Amino acid sequence: MIQIGKTSRLLIKGRDAHGILLDGGELGDILLKGKTFAQKYQPGDGVEVFVYVDREECLLATIQKPYAMVGEFAKLTVVATSDAGAFLGWGLADDLFVPKSEQQDNMREGRSYVVYVFLNERSNRV
Repeated sequence: MIQIGKTSRLLIKGRDAHGILLDGGELGDILLKGKTFAQKYQPGDGVEVFVYVDREECLLATIQKPYAMVGEFAKLTVVATSDAGAFLGWGLADDLFVPKSEQQDNMREGRSYVVYVFLNERSNRV
């Protein structure tokens, strides 16, 4: 079973203009973005990916591994802040968002914090 916020080995169904389509089972097709490595994979191949929901609320996969997955603690650095919360660098193109409501104190850009990574059940976002 595929879990958002964790790694899974998924089978390649085919390609589209944006990358590789992976068989997400009951979750449907999952896009693995990127054209540079698309040539090395063929339909039917299995690939180890990290599955997550991006800021546009699309289910995506990446071959990059984050510094921490759902259910783990990690020391991460704040790369940006906004009125809504802080963005932590966690090794992926999309930063990990920490809403103000989940912060004990206001997080500051450039500082590192130990955080627990969890899946928001309402939004399915890490």
